[in-house]
Amino acid sequence: MAIPFVDGGSPPGTPVALGLALHPTQKVLYADFTQRSQVGVYTYHGATGALTYVTAANLSGPGPCWVRVSPGGSFLYVVDTANDSVSVLDASNALAPMEIQNLQLDDPGTPLSDASPATLSEGFEEAVSPDGKFLYVLSQRATTDPTMPQGNVLHGLSIGTDGKLAETVPDVKLSLPLGTRPQGVVVF
Repeated sequence: MAIPFVDGGSPPGTPVALGLALHPTQKVLYADFTQRSQVGVYTYHGATGALTYVTAANLSGPGPCWVRVSPGGSFLYVVDTANDSVSVLDASNALAPMEIQNLQLDDPGTPLSDASPATLSEGFEEAVSPDGKFLYVLSQRATTDPTMPQGNVLHGLSIGTDGKLAETVPDVKLSLPLGTRPQGVVVF
């Protein structure tokens, strides 16, 4: 869902965010600034919901679209759609997260063109397991070209005690009809 930030002292530039997540124990909202490769940090008033912009953390991955917070609130996981990667941010200071890893997902497929970082497979949605030990990322086909049928993949990533990711679980390649783009990841 893209939302305009018209209140709360939004940063200048791109006026929309895509992908929102709440901190589990603090009144902090994280928002992906997709066109700026950043995660915005806001506080919110408990009674009114009024937002106050705090800062934005830079990401090395382009096109962040989804953000999830670890169960304890110490780490953020951001899917960078434009290059099929995941950025990990240390959020031990919830108001000043910092990127500590950018992991290129296995099997991104071929680049769609020489002029773009986009690949055949684009990380799209994600979910953190309730125990905080795994992150699941759903990548979608980024083309309708019938000569390139691959691209829909479910990635299973192990989360280390330092919050960093390793793709230790084999990918699940989803055999779906051409033009199908799977949506949503639920982990319980």
